[in-house]
Amino acid sequence: MANLDPAAAKRRADYAEATVANVAAANAGGTYTAAEQTLVNELKTKLNAVLVELRKAGILAP
Repeated sequence: MANLDPAAAKRRADYAEATVANVAAANAGGTYTAAEQTLVNELKTKLNAVLVELRKAGILAP
């Protein structure tokens, strides 16, 4: 169902103008254990995937 509230549509448009950078390409370094490195790197990958989907949906600016 379409949102009929013009104010809500304006707020969504304002949010879509916001830019959010991807998480840095660097990986977790040697000060972490292997398990911690894996966790940090997986979280970074998943967060970047979420950002891609939000951009595709028009919620974030490309």
